[in-house]
Amino acid sequence: MERNRNEKAVRKPVIALAAGVPDSEIRRRKLRMYVEAIEKAGGEPHTLPLSTDSEALTKAMSDVDGLLITGGRDIDPRMYGEEPDSAVELEMQERVDRDAACIKLAKKSGMPVLAICYGMQILNVVEGGTLYQDMGPEIVPLHRESGRDYIEHDVAIESGTFLERIVGSQRIRVRSSHHQAVKKVGTGLVVSARCARGEIIEAVEREGAFCLGVQWHPERHERQPDPLIVAFVEAASSWARQRSG
Repeated sequence: MERNRNEKAVRKPVIALAAGVPDSEIRRRKLRMYVEAIEKAGGEPHTLPLSTDSEALTKAMSDVDGLLITGGRDIDPRMYGEEPDSAVELEMQERVDRDAACIKLAKKSGMPVLAICYGMQILNVVEGGTLYQDMGPEIVPLHRESGRDYIEHDVAIESGTFLERIVGSQRIRVRSSHHQAVKKVGTGLVVSARCARGEIIEAVEREGAFCLGVQWHPERHERQPDPLIVAFVEAASSWARQRSG
């Protein structure tokens, strides 16, 4: 009995990875980066099935302690009332629908959520927000460069935000790769960071349970584990303990 209690006490928090289909070596390599980042932060990653079946998703989400939505392609603009323009590179709708359902399940239960790049965008859309379908040729090069995994730039963090408490600074260097961005912020979300060179929204958060969306890629930073992923995994561990009583 004592051994069982000790095993329960040291159980790693299980993190649901809501990722796209690893249909190329590039996407498989990127998925491995998320897996390794979670493991280095003390979590146990489990990849969610690509299913929109409500019963299957509810069961899958009931077995995990945190939801991490990875990067991906673009969300169909019709989800926020716009017609797609020529710059849009659509993500599989099945994935988008699954991720939207998981965000709603996590919100209902209070499960911690970390949403990265595309993940931040789907989080915003689920909450009724909109996106810039393409930031434009004069802005995109500051956030993405053709042929590279990422580009580095500075982010200015809003004072008094949860994000500021995590990183302990109002300015950080990040690695990003995106051509879209939040336009209208979704209901219940607040802006917690902007690009230091302009007004592009780089992070949003929700008061209450851990819910953070960032436009950059903490899993790609040289120093791992990244503070954001550590804070997220710790929140998942705390939530798991509260849930188990």
